[in-house]
Amino acid sequence: MAVDAFGELNNKSVLFFGAQLGYQAQEISLNSSSQWTLRPAIELEGYAMNKRSFKGNLNNDTARLPEHEFMVSYPIKNTVFLTNAVLNFNNEHFPVHPYIGFGIGNAIIRNAHATATQVNPPEVGINHYNANTSDTSSTFAGQIKLGLGYDMSKCVSFFAEYRWLYLASTDFVFGSTVYPSHVPTSSWRVNLGSQRYHLGDIGVRFSW
Repeated sequence: MAVDAFGELNNKSVLFFGAQLGYQAQEISLNSSSQWTLRPAIELEGYAMNKRSFKGNLNNDTARLPEHEFMVSYPIKNTVFLTNAVLNFNNEHFPVHPYIGFGIGNAIIRNAHATATQVNPPEVGINHYNANTSDTSSTFAGQIKLGLGYDMSKCVSFFAEYRWLYLASTDFVFGSTVYPSHVPTSSWRVNLGSQRYHLGDIGVRFSW
């Protein structure tokens, strides 16, 4: 007997850290009278988000089990790998230069120690994923970023960025419910919808 439950998880803040390696092409003049130039670049980057536990209620809406309700928790850790195309706007009279970037890549999503507790009708002390509470999934990642760079020297600059990160939906399979006091179940299949993040970061960039 299938239990099809649907719900929405709450929002969570997250910290992240990472590194990037890139190549900048030669500057391109906009026109002969303009002081602004364009400098395209390509980057390979990876960053990890610290674990956050997304929680929410799942309600079963099938006719056979109309009253089943679950409280779930999904501790998620994301690791993102991206290839970015970046366009820098430079002016030889100013050390500050804006830039814009677009990236696509892959995200590895680790869902560890997930829980699903039935609260209506209540089943106290039973995690329905207890046979295996962890799974890993891979999905598409894409981002847009806007930033400002400040050149401290020819080789060192600081930057501050805003990023909008999109992670496509993911599927996880958790273990069956195995308790002496509970009827055995098959594995539980969980689909998490797409994740969207508004991120801000600062860092130091070295060039040679």
